[in-house]
Amino acid sequence: MAEDIQQAIKNIISEIEEESAEGKYIYRGEAECYKEISSSLRRQLNDQMRGVRNFDVDEEIEIVQAEDLAIAKDYTHMTSDFDILTLLQHFGGVTNLIDFTTDYHIALFFACEKSFANDGRVILLKRTEAIDQKYLIKKPRQQLMGRLEAQNSIFVRSSTGFIEPHEISVVTIPKEVKSFLLRYLQQKNIFPVTVYNDLLGFIKFQRGFRDSFMAASLYFDGDSETRAERLKRTFANIESVLPSYARFLNYRGMAYEQKGDLESAMKEYDQAIVNDPNYIDALLNRARLHKLRSDDALSTQDLARVLELHRPNLNT
Repeated sequence: MAEDIQQAIKNIISEIEEESAEGKYIYRGEAECYKEISSSLRRQLNDQMRGVRNFDVDEEIEIVQAEDLAIAKDYTHMTSDFDILTLLQHFGGVTNLIDFTTDYHIALFFACEKSFANDGRVILLKRTEAIDQKYLIKKPRQQLMGRLEAQNSIFVRSSTGFIEPHEISVVTIPKEVKSFLLRYLQQKNIFPVTVYNDLLGFIKFQRGFRDSFMAASLYFDGDSETRAERLKRTFANIESVLPSYARFLNYRGMAYEQKGDLESAMKEYDQAIVNDPNYIDALLNRARLHKLRSDDALSTQDLARVLELHRPNLNT
Protein backbone atom coordinates (compact mmCIF):
# COMPACT_ATOMS: atom_id res chain seq x y z
CA MET A 1 0.00 0.00 0.00
CA ALA A 2 2.77 2.44 0.96
CA GLU A 3 4.62 1.69 -2.28
CA ASP A 4 1.42 2.29 -4.28
CA ILE A 5 0.96 5.69 -2.62
CA GLN A 6 4.57 6.67 -3.23
CA GLN A 7 4.25 5.69 -6.88
CA ALA A 8 1.00 7.66 -7.21
CA ILE A 9 2.72 10.77 -5.84
CA LYS A 10 5.66 10.30 -8.22
CA ASN A 11 3.22 9.94 -11.11
CA ILE A 12 1.39 13.15 -10.18
CA ILE A 13 4.63 15.13 -9.87
CA SER A 14 5.94 13.68 -13.13
CA GLU A 15 2.71 14.50 -14.96
CA ILE A 16 2.84 18.13 -13.82
CA GLU A 17 6.54 18.51 -14.61
CA GLU A 18 6.27 16.86 -18.01
CA GLU A 19 3.23 18.92 -18.97
CA SER A 20 4.94 22.17 -18.01
CA ALA A 21 8.45 21.27 -19.20
CA GLU A 22 8.23 23.39 -22.33
CA GLY A 23 6.96 26.91 -21.93
CA LYS A 24 6.03 29.21 -19.09
CA TYR A 25 3.20 27.91 -16.89
CA ILE A 26 1.15 29.05 -13.94
CA TYR A 27 -0.84 26.75 -11.70
CA ARG A 28 -4.05 26.67 -9.68
CA GLY A 29 -5.00 24.08 -7.07
CA GLU A 30 -8.64 23.25 -6.35
CA ALA A 31 -9.74 20.81 -3.65
CA GLU A 32 -12.63 19.58 -5.82
CA CYS A 33 -13.18 19.17 -9.55
CA TYR A 34 -15.63 22.00 -10.11
CA LYS A 35 -17.68 22.61 -13.24
CA GLU A 36 -15.54 25.54 -14.36
CA ILE A 37 -12.50 27.59 -13.34
CA SER A 38 -14.09 30.86 -12.39
CA SER A 39 -13.74 33.97 -10.25
CA SER A 40 -15.66 34.43 -7.02
CA LEU A 41 -17.59 37.29 -8.66
CA ARG A 42 -18.79 35.04 -11.49
CA ARG A 43 -19.86 32.37 -9.00
CA GLN A 44 -21.75 34.95 -6.95
CA LEU A 45 -23.51 36.42 -9.97
CA ASN A 46 -24.43 32.96 -11.24
CA ASP A 47 -26.08 32.24 -7.88
CA GLN A 48 -27.77 35.61 -7.40
CA MET A 49 -28.93 36.22 -10.95
CA ARG A 50 -30.00 32.72 -11.89
CA GLY A 51 -33.31 32.92 -13.74
CA VAL A 52 -33.13 36.70 -14.21
CA ARG A 53 -34.06 37.56 -17.77
CA ASN A 54 -31.80 39.72 -19.92
CA PHE A 55 -28.81 39.23 -17.64
CA ASP A 56 -25.78 37.63 -19.27
CA VAL A 57 -22.97 37.04 -16.78
CA ASP A 58 -20.37 36.90 -19.56
CA GLU A 59 -21.30 40.41 -20.69
CA GLU A 60 -22.19 41.99 -17.35
CA ILE A 61 -19.43 40.78 -15.02
CA GLU A 62 -16.89 43.51 -15.81
CA ILE A 63 -19.62 46.16 -15.52
CA VAL A 64 -20.41 44.86 -12.02
CA GLN A 65 -16.67 44.80 -11.21
CA ALA A 66 -16.31 48.43 -12.32
CA GLU A 67 -19.22 49.44 -10.10
CA ASP A 68 -17.64 47.66 -7.13
CA LEU A 69 -14.32 49.38 -7.79
CA ALA A 70 -15.95 52.81 -7.94
CA ILE A 71 -17.46 52.24 -4.49
CA ALA A 72 -14.30 50.67 -3.08
CA LYS A 73 -12.30 53.80 -3.96
CA ASP A 74 -14.30 55.71 -1.36
CA TYR A 75 -12.67 53.44 1.26
CA THR A 76 -9.02 53.78 0.22
CA HIS A 77 -6.42 56.26 -0.94
CA MET A 78 -5.24 53.76 -3.56
CA THR A 79 -6.00 54.61 -7.17
CA SER A 80 -4.85 51.54 -9.08
CA ASP A 81 -7.75 49.22 -9.95
CA PHE A 82 -5.46 46.20 -9.89
CA ASP A 83 -3.98 47.09 -6.48
CA ILE A 84 -7.47 47.51 -5.02
CA LEU A 85 -8.63 44.22 -6.49
CA THR A 86 -5.49 42.52 -5.17
CA LEU A 87 -6.23 43.63 -1.61
CA LEU A 88 -9.93 42.83 -1.91
CA GLN A 89 -9.01 39.33 -3.05
CA HIS A 90 -6.52 39.00 -0.20
CA PHE A 91 -9.08 40.07 2.39
CA GLY A 92 -11.65 37.60 1.09
CA GLY A 93 -13.66 40.02 -1.01
CA VAL A 94 -15.57 39.07 -4.15
CA THR A 95 -13.65 40.02 -7.30
CA ASN A 96 -13.17 38.96 -10.90
CA LEU A 97 -9.60 37.84 -10.19
CA ILE A 98 -8.70 34.15 -10.26
CA ASP A 99 -5.79 33.06 -8.04
CA PHE A 100 -2.91 31.20 -9.64
CA THR A 101 0.65 30.55 -8.48
CA THR A 102 4.00 30.21 -10.22
CA ASP A 103 4.88 27.24 -7.97
CA TYR A 104 3.09 23.96 -8.64
CA HIS A 105 3.88 22.78 -5.09
CA ILE A 106 1.66 25.56 -3.74
CA ALA A 107 -1.06 24.51 -6.18
CA LEU A 108 -0.75 20.96 -4.90
CA PHE A 109 -1.24 22.21 -1.34
CA PHE A 110 -4.50 23.96 -2.26
CA ALA A 111 -5.64 20.86 -4.15
CA CYS A 112 -5.10 18.71 -1.05
CA GLU A 113 -5.77 20.90 2.00
CA LYS A 114 -9.50 20.09 2.34
CA SER A 115 -12.45 18.14 0.88
CA PHE A 116 -10.78 14.82 1.68
CA ALA A 117 -13.83 12.91 0.43
CA ASN A 118 -13.39 14.34 -3.08
CA ASP A 119 -10.73 14.29 -5.76
CA GLY A 120 -8.87 17.57 -6.24
CA ARG A 121 -7.04 18.94 -9.24
CA VAL A 122 -4.11 21.09 -10.37
CA ILE A 123 -4.83 23.36 -13.32
CA LEU A 124 -1.99 24.33 -15.65
CA LEU A 125 -2.22 27.41 -17.84
CA LYS A 126 0.52 28.01 -20.40
CA ARG A 127 1.48 31.65 -20.68
CA THR A 128 1.88 33.04 -24.17
CA GLU A 129 1.65 36.61 -25.34
CA ALA A 130 -1.93 35.99 -26.51
CA ILE A 131 -2.96 34.33 -23.22
CA ASP A 132 -1.36 37.11 -21.14
CA GLN A 133 -3.30 39.72 -23.09
CA LYS A 134 -6.56 37.81 -23.03
CA TYR A 135 -6.48 37.11 -19.30
CA LEU A 136 -4.54 40.19 -18.13
CA ILE A 137 -2.12 37.96 -16.17
CA LYS A 138 -0.27 40.01 -13.60
CA LYS A 139 1.67 39.66 -10.35
CA PRO A 140 0.83 41.88 -7.35
CA ARG A 141 3.13 44.79 -6.56
CA GLN A 142 5.93 43.92 -4.14
CA GLN A 143 4.54 46.28 -1.49
CA LEU A 144 1.27 44.34 -1.46
CA MET A 145 2.73 40.85 -1.37
CA GLY A 146 2.77 39.58 2.24
CA ARG A 147 1.09 36.19 2.18
CA LEU A 148 0.86 36.49 -1.59
CA GLU A 149 4.65 36.26 -1.76
CA ALA A 150 4.66 33.01 0.24
CA GLN A 151 2.04 31.66 -2.15
CA ASN A 152 3.92 32.94 -5.24
CA SER A 153 0.63 34.47 -6.29
CA ILE A 154 -0.25 35.68 -9.74
CA PHE A 155 -3.70 36.76 -10.88
CA VAL A 156 -5.79 36.04 -13.95
CA ARG A 157 -8.60 38.42 -14.88
CA SER A 158 -10.94 37.09 -17.53
CA SER A 159 -13.46 39.39 -19.18
CA THR A 160 -16.06 36.65 -18.68
CA GLY A 161 -14.93 35.53 -15.22
CA PHE A 162 -13.84 32.04 -16.27
CA ILE A 163 -11.07 30.31 -18.18
CA GLU A 164 -11.79 28.47 -21.39
CA PRO A 165 -11.41 24.68 -20.82
CA HIS A 166 -9.45 24.14 -24.04
CA GLU A 167 -6.72 26.54 -22.84
CA ILE A 168 -5.75 24.54 -19.75
CA SER A 169 -4.41 21.16 -18.74
CA VAL A 170 -5.68 19.36 -15.64
CA VAL A 171 -3.95 16.88 -13.34
CA THR A 172 -6.39 15.07 -11.08
CA ILE A 173 -5.41 14.45 -7.45
CA PRO A 174 -7.17 11.31 -6.14
CA LYS A 175 -8.75 11.78 -2.72
CA GLU A 176 -6.83 8.77 -1.37
CA VAL A 177 -3.51 10.52 -2.03
CA LYS A 178 -4.29 13.96 -0.59
CA SER A 179 -3.04 13.40 2.96
CA PHE A 180 0.16 11.74 1.71
CA LEU A 181 0.83 14.59 -0.70
CA LEU A 182 0.52 17.02 2.20
CA ARG A 183 3.20 15.01 3.98
CA TYR A 184 5.37 15.19 0.86
CA LEU A 185 4.89 18.97 0.73
CA GLN A 186 6.05 19.30 4.34
CA GLN A 187 9.50 18.26 3.15
CA LYS A 188 9.45 21.45 1.05
CA ASN A 189 8.35 23.55 4.05
CA ILE A 190 4.80 23.93 2.77
CA PHE A 191 2.40 23.84 5.74
CA PRO A 192 -0.80 25.75 6.54
CA VAL A 193 1.24 28.14 8.71
CA THR A 194 3.75 28.88 5.92
CA VAL A 195 1.06 29.29 3.26
CA TYR A 196 -1.26 31.43 5.43
CA ASN A 197 1.60 33.29 7.09
CA ASP A 198 -0.09 36.44 8.34
CA LEU A 199 -2.77 37.56 10.80
CA LEU A 200 -5.47 36.91 8.21
CA GLY A 201 -4.29 33.31 8.31
CA PHE A 202 -4.75 33.32 12.07
CA ILE A 203 -8.22 34.83 11.69
CA LYS A 204 -9.08 32.06 9.22
CA PHE A 205 -8.30 29.50 11.91
CA GLN A 206 -9.30 31.46 15.03
CA ARG A 207 -12.81 30.10 15.37
CA GLY A 208 -11.51 26.59 15.03
CA PHE A 209 -9.05 27.17 17.89
CA ARG A 210 -12.05 27.70 20.17
CA ASP A 211 -14.32 25.05 18.68
CA SER A 212 -11.68 22.35 18.79
CA PHE A 213 -11.47 22.71 22.58
CA MET A 214 -15.26 22.79 22.81
CA ALA A 215 -15.41 19.50 20.95
CA ALA A 216 -13.44 17.75 23.69
CA SER A 217 -16.00 18.74 26.35
CA LEU A 218 -18.83 17.30 24.27
CA TYR A 219 -17.55 13.74 24.72
CA PHE A 220 -18.86 13.60 28.26
CA ASP A 221 -21.83 15.97 28.13
CA GLY A 222 -25.32 14.52 27.70
CA ASP A 223 -26.58 11.12 26.57
CA SER A 224 -24.97 9.37 23.63
CA GLU A 225 -27.55 10.51 21.06
CA THR A 226 -27.37 14.15 22.15
CA ARG A 227 -23.59 14.00 22.27
CA ALA A 228 -23.37 12.56 18.77
CA GLU A 229 -25.62 15.29 17.38
CA ARG A 230 -23.68 18.07 19.10
CA LEU A 231 -20.39 16.62 17.93
CA LYS A 232 -21.71 16.49 14.38
CA ARG A 233 -22.83 20.12 14.55
CA THR A 234 -19.58 21.31 16.12
CA PHE A 235 -17.47 19.42 13.60
CA ALA A 236 -19.49 20.93 10.75
CA ASN A 237 -18.75 24.41 12.10
CA ILE A 238 -15.05 23.68 12.43
CA GLU A 239 -14.86 22.01 9.01
CA SER A 240 -16.09 25.16 7.32
CA VAL A 241 -13.29 27.34 8.69
CA LEU A 242 -10.59 24.89 9.75
CA PRO A 243 -10.30 21.99 7.30
CA SER A 244 -6.75 20.98 8.10
CA TYR A 245 -5.96 22.04 11.67
CA ALA A 246 -4.16 19.23 13.48
CA ARG A 247 -5.70 19.77 16.92
CA PHE A 248 -9.22 19.64 15.56
CA LEU A 249 -8.44 16.48 13.59
CA ASN A 250 -7.04 14.86 16.71
CA TYR A 251 -10.19 15.70 18.68
CA ARG A 252 -12.36 14.33 15.90
CA GLY A 253 -10.32 11.14 15.94
CA MET A 254 -10.95 10.84 19.67
CA ALA A 255 -14.68 11.27 19.05
CA TYR A 256 -14.69 8.53 16.40
CA GLU A 257 -12.70 6.27 18.69
CA GLN A 258 -15.15 6.78 21.54
CA LYS A 259 -18.00 5.83 19.21
CA GLY A 260 -16.12 2.66 18.25
CA ASP A 261 -15.29 3.71 14.70
CA LEU A 262 -11.60 2.88 14.85
CA GLU A 263 -11.02 3.09 11.11
CA SER A 264 -12.26 6.69 10.94
CA ALA A 265 -10.35 7.54 14.11
CA MET A 266 -7.12 6.27 12.56
CA LYS A 267 -7.67 8.41 9.45
CA GLU A 268 -8.10 11.51 11.63
CA TYR A 269 -4.96 10.79 13.66
CA ASP A 270 -3.04 10.14 10.43
CA GLN A 271 -4.19 13.49 8.99
CA ALA A 272 -3.41 15.36 12.22
CA ILE A 273 0.15 14.02 12.12
CA VAL A 274 0.47 14.87 8.44
CA ASN A 275 -0.37 18.49 9.29
CA ASP A 276 1.84 18.55 12.38
CA PRO A 277 4.42 15.75 12.53
CA ASN A 278 5.46 16.88 16.03
CA TYR A 279 1.96 16.79 17.56
CA ILE A 280 2.54 14.48 20.52
CA ASP A 281 -1.12 14.01 21.51
CA ALA A 282 -1.98 12.68 18.06
CA LEU A 283 1.11 10.45 18.02
CA LEU A 284 0.14 8.96 21.39
CA ASN A 285 -3.45 8.45 20.30
CA ARG A 286 -2.35 6.73 17.12
CA ALA A 287 0.17 4.58 19.00
CA ARG A 288 -2.58 3.45 21.37
CA LEU A 289 -4.89 2.66 18.45
CA HIS A 290 -2.16 0.71 16.66
CA LYS A 291 -1.71 -1.31 19.85
CA LEU A 292 -5.45 -2.01 20.06
CA ARG A 293 -5.28 -3.26 16.48
CA SER A 294 -2.24 -5.43 17.31
CA ASP A 295 0.03 -3.38 15.03
CA ASP A 296 2.87 -3.45 17.54
CA ALA A 297 5.56 -2.31 15.11
CA LEU A 298 3.61 0.81 14.09
CA SER A 299 2.74 1.53 17.72
CA THR A 300 6.42 1.31 18.69
CA GLN A 301 7.34 3.60 15.80
CA ASP A 302 4.97 6.34 17.02
CA LEU A 303 6.14 5.96 20.62
CA ALA A 304 9.75 6.22 19.48
CA ARG A 305 8.87 9.49 17.75
CA VAL A 306 7.31 10.78 20.99
CA LEU A 307 10.48 9.88 22.91
CA GLU A 308 12.58 11.59 20.27
CA LEU A 309 10.53 14.77 20.66
CA HIS A 310 10.86 14.60 24.45
CA ARG A 311 14.60 13.83 24.41
CA PRO A 312 15.75 17.48 24.58
CA ASN A 313 13.73 17.89 27.79
CA LEU A 314 15.01 14.62 29.22
CA ASN A 315 18.61 15.73 28.70
CA THR A 316 18.21 19.00 30.63
